[in-house]
Amino acid sequence: MRRLAQTFVVLSLTPVGLALPVVSRAVPAARPVAPVVSEHALRGIDAATARTLPGSGHAAGPAASRPLVLSAPIRTKPFQALGVTWDWRSGDEVEVTARVRQDGAWTPWHVLDADADHGPDNGTPDVTTGRLRGGTSPWFTGPADGYQVRVGVVEGGAPRDVRVSLVDPGSSPADGSVGASPTLGSASAEASIGQPAYVTRAQWGADESLRSGSPSYSDSIKLGFVHHTDTSNSYTSSQAAAMVRSVYAFHTKSRGWSDIGYNFLVDKYGRIFEGRYGGVTRPVIGAHTGGFNTDTFGVSLLGRYTSVAPSSAQLAALQKVFAWKFGLHYVNPLGRTTLTSRGGPRFESGTQVAFNNVSGHRDAGYTACPGYETYRRLPAIRNAIKSYMGASLYYPTVSNARPLYLTTPSVTVKATAPVTQHWRLDVRNAWTGTLVRQVTGAATTAISATWNLRDTAGAFVTPDSYSLQLHSWTSRTRARPYVVKVKVASPLPSGVAISYGSYFALVDNGGLAAVTGPLAAAVRPSPALTSYTGQRAELKAVTAPARDGLFVHDPATGALFVVVDGQRRPVSAQVVSALALTAPVSLPPAVLANTPPGPAWTDATRHPDGQVVKGSDGTMWRIESGVRRPFTSTASRTRWTKGVAVPLATTADLALPLGAALAPPEGTVLRTTTGGAVVSDGLLRPLPEPNSLGYALSTAPVATSADLAALPAGEAVAPDRHPSGTLLWTGSTYVEILGRGKRVVDKALLATDARAALVPNADQYKTLMIARWTPPTGLAGRGADGTVRVVDNGRLVALAPQVARDLGYEKAELPALEAYDFGPLPAATALPNAARHPAGSLVTDGSATWLLDAGVRRPVAASLVPLWRRPALPATTGDLALAVATPALAPTGAWVVTADGRRWLVDRGARRLVSPTVARRLGLDRVPPVGVVAEELNASTAYGGTVG
Repeated sequence: MRRLAQTFVVLSLTPVGLALPVVSRAVPAARPVAPVVSEHALRGIDAATARTLPGSGHAAGPAASRPLVLSAPIRTKPFQALGVTWDWRSGDEVEVTARVRQDGAWTPWHVLDADADHGPDNGTPDVTTGRLRGGTSPWFTGPADGYQVRVGVVEGGAPRDVRVSLVDPGSSPADGSVGASPTLGSASAEASIGQPAYVTRAQWGADESLRSGSPSYSDSIKLGFVHHTDTSNSYTSSQAAAMVRSVYAFHTKSRGWSDIGYNFLVDKYGRIFEGRYGGVTRPVIGAHTGGFNTDTFGVSLLGRYTSVAPSSAQLAALQKVFAWKFGLHYVNPLGRTTLTSRGGPRFESGTQVAFNNVSGHRDAGYTACPGYETYRRLPAIRNAIKSYMGASLYYPTVSNARPLYLTTPSVTVKATAPVTQHWRLDVRNAWTGTLVRQVTGAATTAISATWNLRDTAGAFVTPDSYSLQLHSWTSRTRARPYVVKVKVASPLPSGVAISYGSYFALVDNGGLAAVTGPLAAAVRPSPALTSYTGQRAELKAVTAPARDGLFVHDPATGALFVVVDGQRRPVSAQVVSALALTAPVSLPPAVLANTPPGPAWTDATRHPDGQVVKGSDGTMWRIESGVRRPFTSTASRTRWTKGVAVPLATTADLALPLGAALAPPEGTVLRTTTGGAVVSDGLLRPLPEPNSLGYALSTAPVATSADLAALPAGEAVAPDRHPSGTLLWTGSTYVEILGRGKRVVDKALLATDARAALVPNADQYKTLMIARWTPPTGLAGRGADGTVRVVDNGRLVALAPQVARDLGYEKAELPALEAYDFGPLPAATALPNAARHPAGSLVTDGSATWLLDAGVRRPVAASLVPLWRRPALPATTGDLALAVATPALAPTGAWVVTADGRRWLVDRGARRLVSPTVARRLGLDRVPPVGVVAEELNASTAYGGTVG
């Protein structure tokens, strides 16, 4: 590898506008071009040639290198590019020179760049192809029909298995008009950082079958590297596409990489070519700068710029690419970033290296790339990129993505501003898009946009998710907005009652549970707060994608796909025929759009993952990750086979080992010996009241012993809440429940789904957004007809008049509660007699009070009795016969004050101190606390820190 002295010269470059003209004229259609690569082994030194080149020297390489290979002049079939490769585990510092035969004459000797720093990172798909080889950069020679190669060893071990690769990139009628119709460029007011026009992979004729695997992505882009391809500068406009195809073919077929190494390539005419597959707007990990491909991108100039300067058009295009990519990721072109090496010749794995955000390849390795004439212009290139970007946001951040309601004073979005620019912070509800607040200003060097968590009217916003969008602009340019999601969270402990309008709720583990007004008055340990609103769950409806295994038809384009790993992967007519795929399912655009595209499925011997196949005897399996899985029951098979044709298994399918039996999928309803059950979160959950949720067990399949063995038992499904995986029909839309969320399921997908769509009533559907609160055991109330109802062990019991009198309920002050107020509790048979009060009741013998709890009675201190907000009933003989246990815990949500003036909230058995400041922020200062004796409170509740 050549170590070059680096000279830095700052040149003045004037950037040109990004808005590109759109040319509209008929051009030949682009098509994939399959390059032809031939490889020839290189061994030993040809004696006759050695005699004609005595002492090596400049004619065939430096005299300092030890010759390993010197071939004779060899005539070949026509080719246009040449490179040399070797076993990647061998060869340290290698010098490669070559010449070719063109128009019957031999060219001068050309030095091929042979640095080992140009390649993929360890652990990336490029390395795991199993075909990785060391080598040079490809030399685009133009049409040639002969070659002669010299390989010398400068230092270290000699390379093994040396080969010369000759590339014929092929040709296309579209080569002469590449870039003639740049319809992808930006011509808007945001042109300073808009997407420049570029030549797509399809337009330069990429044969996608050369790629292998799927692209991998960084989390972001932190900096970019400038390269050159180290090829001829004498190419014509119509040869540029062939040059790119040559590099692509050499990288994939000769070096063994998964794709072309560069993210972009730029020719001397100022045309930008899309490089590595995966999306030009995304942070695709390339193979351009060994050890530093993650979090970076690479742009290579087509040509060799060691002693010749890039053209002004080429430099302008390079600067546009950098300005656009930096704008997408908020990067300062004049800044520096520290990266950690993943291993390379110059920097060992784990070494931290500080780079300019616009760096040359030689900064990361022992290489001359991107050529002296490019490298010495980098300072001026950085300034030109900054000028192109204009109004920009560098490194924006948010101070707090989860502020507490009425506790956190504000949230600030900050960013560096490279020029004087105006800014505006839009605060919107993340789900509805409704504008909540706008904050504006201007900045010269730094933007600090603060939102005080209030709306336009000055009122505090309610706990919810909000989208903060920072916009910035000058009179000429506009930055890409920075968007960040902020969730205003509730700081209130469980059990606190709140009111919003005419509705009431109790805080329940960070969410809200709905209660009626009378029930809130009956059970809350403290009066309802009126300064707090919100909802229990944020359920954003999204469109469900197509499931794995479907054979799909796009009615708009006629294209055919198979869905594998959540991606729709194109299949050719040959593969469709070989795999006997028939009757594709036509899906609407919304479903297709939510099922991302993937690489083509090209294996014509085996069905893709997710598909169900059958044997000649009718046995069915589902192909999954290299195994074929049988089904435990008809229920699971119908989910994957409904609405689709099941093909016969191929020989390759049957060669796969058998995997574990496939249990019924989410949402499947089964009949069991004890009633009904539903598969939810991978568990078989009993349905104690299936009719209340709309399940028809008469049509459900019977659970087999294999089903029961494959599905762990889960807790019973609440009668008011549908489990995850359930399909609901709301009257206009099909919805699938996903935990505490939901997603819309297109009707077309139901043709391939064996789940039944349930029809909940209005109240049941509301529970998806705010849950019904489950009243505690022992709560009692009197209905309008005088009937006394009491909660006993999770069921609602109606007391006979005589039992109510005997237990003291008739004379007690009970809240007016109807059956609906008790929420989803199922009804139970009446108490058989008046021997003992239900668990949860407060009872007294006139001198002491106890809370009945699971067969024991727990003492309740005198000052704590009012916290239960229920009457202390006369104890029966049966109550007093119960054993006395530890004191009862103060109820969750109690708002109390002790004689020393300190105020406390009780949160699940712990007392939490509330300062006056926090009390004001939470609205508790407007709620009178209950006075309690400190010693009695301490005896029942452990110290739990402070609130807020």
